[in-house]
Amino acid sequence: MSKINVCCVKEGDKYDSDYVNILYLMTKRYLTTPFDFVCL
Repeated sequence: MSKINVCCVKEGDKYDSDYVNILYLMTKRYLTTPFDFVCL
């Protein structure tokens, strides 16, 4: 099975780095396919 890319874009100051970390952890918890997580 090939990996998928999960991308998020952090822009501005509405959300801090904690939000991105939580997004990664939730992706890791619920996504069953292998993935690469990228934040721009």
